[in-house]
Amino acid sequence: MWNFFNLPLLVMWLVIAEALTPQERDAVVEFHTKLRERVQPPASSMQLMSYSNDLERLSEEWISHCAYELPDEEVDTKYVGTGMFLTVQSADGFNFISKLQAYGSEAKEYHYANNTCDSLCADYKMMVWSKTTEVGCAVQLCSSSLLPYIRSYLIACLYKPGIPRVTERPYEKGRSCSKCPDGFECYRKQCRLSSSEK
Repeated sequence: MWNFFNLPLLVMWLVIAEALTPQERDAVVEFHTKLRERVQPPASSMQLMSYSNDLERLSEEWISHCAYELPDEEVDTKYVGTGMFLTVQSADGFNFISKLQAYGSEAKEYHYANNTCDSLCADYKMMVWSKTTEVGCAVQLCSSSLLPYIRSYLIACLYKPGIPRVTERPYEKGRSCSKCPDGFECYRKQCRLSSSEK
């Protein structure tokens, strides 16, 4: 499908990388922690996620060419076992965390009982995949030399491990933390490595 990110190669992209601040990285973790602790029905073994600078670097690398497409694990093996959230937003009024929250609101479209969505909810299911333990995000400002007044942000968050198939339920329901692995404790309805194990 054609989109304006796939303009002919004659068009030069003007790329401005924007590193996430420590506050934005903390906000990414807090967003996911809050989203995952509020799943309904509750999850029996939801893992607590942490921020990964390695995944951030991989996300930056992926979106550095301003191509709106997901990684092909068979071509680029660095992305094997990961999942990527990828979206674009106009530079006008851009707010990175608000964009994540908009996709997190897909929760209301998802029905755990029959594992269906009223509309789109694949991104939400990726965000609450119970086995994911790491996330890293990147933001790239892109504009075209052909249409320099069109400036948009490409946003990518890489999850590890990623949900193998978005057709699966993203977690197993049950009393919160009732199936945490040995050596883990319950924190905000999620499993984290016990302080005595660190």
